This record gives sequence, structure tokens and C-alpha cells, in this order.
Amino acid sequence: MTVRTLFDRCRAFQARMPLAGFFSHSTAAVLHGLSLPKALEGDSRVHVSVVAPTRAPRGEGVVGHRVDARPSVVLVADLQVANPVAAWCQTTA
Repeated sequence: MTVRTLFDRCRAFQARMPLAGFFSHSTAAVLHGLSLPKALEGDSRVHVSVVAPTRAPRGEGVVGHRVDARPSVVLVADLQVANPVAAWCQTTA
């Protein structure tokens, strides 16, 4: 998946993003320009995290995650995205 397409999909999802939600895992890694592990390179889904007890979002092409603590979040092209270190850790766990 190209970064441009991923940005477009994230912007489209942002309209229904949970209030405290943020893009995470492989989605955040790609938005930060990080390399993905080989096993994740073909994952075109949008990964979104929320802090428990908020219910993780669901939808076609969306993978919801519920985390115990919110990592620091940064803006990438006006998108709330897990910081690069957290994103890298999420892709290698």
C-alpha cells in the first residue's frame, strides 16, 4: 500500500474516530515512514487504538486495538498518530 493511499484512508476514518482514538501499529509506522517487518508489509488495514475501557473500533478494513495506557501521540498531517517509538514497538510485539 502506498503512503498516499493510507493517508487518504486514515482521513476518511478520522470522521468516525473515537474521541480519544489514534492511529497505531503498522498504520502509525507507515505514516511515520518506518520500515515494517516482512510479515506486516502486505497489511492494508487501518489500525486504530483506544484506551481501555473504551471499546475498540470496528469496521471493514479497520483493526481496533484497546490499550491500557495511551502513548504520547503526535500529529502527522493533522492525524493523531502514536509516536514513532510506540509504533515501532507495536509492530514488533
